[in-house]
Amino acid sequence: MEVINSIGVELSRIASKRITVLVTNHVVDEIDEESENSWLKAALPSWWAHRITSRLWVERVSTESSARRLALTKSPFRAPGGATFIVEDQGIRSLSSADCNMKLTLELGDRSSLESFARICSGIVRLSKGALPVRVTPEGLYFLVSDICGDCGTWLCYGFPEHEFTRFVIDGYNEEQNEIMFTVAAEAFARSISSTVDERCVIKLAKRNQSPHLSINLFGPRSSMNHLLSVAIVLPESTRIYKRPNVDIEVMLSATLPSTKLLYKLFNSLKNLSIKSANFKITTAGELHILGTSDKAELKMFFEGLPVSGSQYENRDEVASAAVRLPIKCLHAIWTNFFHGTYSNVVLKIEPNRFAVIYAEIDQNRLELIVPGLVENAEH
Repeated sequence: MEVINSIGVELSRIASKRITVLVTNHVVDEIDEESENSWLKAALPSWWAHRITSRLWVERVSTESSARRLALTKSPFRAPGGATFIVEDQGIRSLSSADCNMKLTLELGDRSSLESFARICSGIVRLSKGALPVRVTPEGLYFLVSDICGDCGTWLCYGFPEHEFTRFVIDGYNEEQNEIMFTVAAEAFARSISSTVDERCVIKLAKRNQSPHLSINLFGPRSSMNHLLSVAIVLPESTRIYKRPNVDIEVMLSATLPSTKLLYKLFNSLKNLSIKSANFKITTAGELHILGTSDKAELKMFFEGLPVSGSQYENRDEVASAAVRLPIKCLHAIWTNFFHGTYSNVVLKIEPNRFAVIYAEIDQNRLELIVPGLVENAEH
């Protein structure tokens, strides 16, 4: 700690001149300007013996504040060992993930809400791989999943609004960024809340042996159970890699989809016919065309009379359309895990040949799925 203090004092003097200081030990943070994703890259040539050890940088807490945030992260980059410090004139104040004052308490107070939450978590886990990113804001709790079924670029957000919880208390990173983001082992999290007899569940962010944990307490009619799951706090500087992909809503044409039960049967048929992708085309006349082909079969589906909208397509005399080719495996997985019944409020938005966005409200919860279009020509 004495070493960190001495380093922090020197770096704060430099940062007081409004200069951002970045110190790396054989690594640099490479940022893709288009996707804004970042990764660690070796700063020295491959023939140089090196290993990722730590990262240290200073930045202003805000434009109005004289305080500086000193962040130290040890290998691996987003490990629970990350530590954040606030450098002020009075000294250094620790905000490490293990010692910070972040608070989180979520309570599901009845069996029906707990069963619904557990069912959705099971669906999320079947789509996620390993660690599950969880974001909590004053508006609600959000599960984030990317790379669904091996489709690079897909992004899923399933949100539970604040009013769905009997108790919802959050005290996040700081006053400017009142949110908490962490990753937790997906399967362990789902198992911890998958119970058919419990009537109440309380989830808290807690400390154990100076490391952050998620405490899950289940209360039944005759007994109670507690689970402790290790979590990795995602530092504020690293949350950008989980943010929503940038899609242009203004150029999209949207349509309210027909019965989800009917579409599930369609996706199931496409999958059974070994059709890996299908063309989806929406027209301003309220039509939806779906065409899937393979070496052995071709399947077409046509819907009409659907509500459509799109600011760019308004005030046009001729019928316009937007089309994109989408992977069936991804859509089949989403319909299998979330659309268990018949829902009539699912909206499909298409940015021609680039993206498809699916919005749905399921039992007052919000699902948003962004799927990149496949390279093949989407016109049909």
